[in-house]
Amino acid sequence: NALFQVACGSRMSEDHILAIVLYTDTNELQKYLKQQTRNMRRNGEDETYAEIADKNKKFANWFRLLYECVWIFGGELKRNDGVYHGINCKLLFDKLTYDFRGPLSTTLDKEIAHRFCKDGSGIILELSNGENVGQPYFDVHKFSATGAEQEYLFYNATLKIMSIEIFVPEKDKWVGYHGYID
Repeated sequence: NALFQVACGSRMSEDHILAIVLYTDTNELQKYLKQQTRNMRRNGEDETYAEIADKNKKFANWFRLLYECVWIFGGELKRNDGVYHGINCKLLFDKLTYDFRGPLSTTLDKEIAHRFCKDGSGIILELSNGENVGQPYFDVHKFSATGAEQEYLFYNATLKIMSIEIFVPEKDKWVGYHGYID
């Protein structure tokens, strides 16, 4: 807690609660926030570090508050415990373990993750803690307007892809690829 200058045993502040509510209940704002953490390509060129830093400074307090919620007021995903993450597009992964440096919304319910896949055009990731130490998360259900989503918020977590599900139109069903991932 000294790192964050939050006294041990402190309760969440109104600012922390507001940061969580804005993140969980405003999809477009959340999307914009996440875009600020990514290196965007323009005209085939990567953004410079200075350009990325300039984008991030607009959201520094929000980032800090979310980070504190996860790391001070959250729980720990134990080794081999899992969560799901729905993505509204198909992606190609070059590795199976990722360090998610920014905020990452997940759910305990695979059916909830399906809702974020735009009519079957996206993918579902099953993620687990592949590390020997717990991965911090914040259970946002008490603060979110959509508490039924069973959402866990991660920030700066290392998670492993255990399976990938995609919708196969020819079969009219979701197909999981977990036996091929090791």
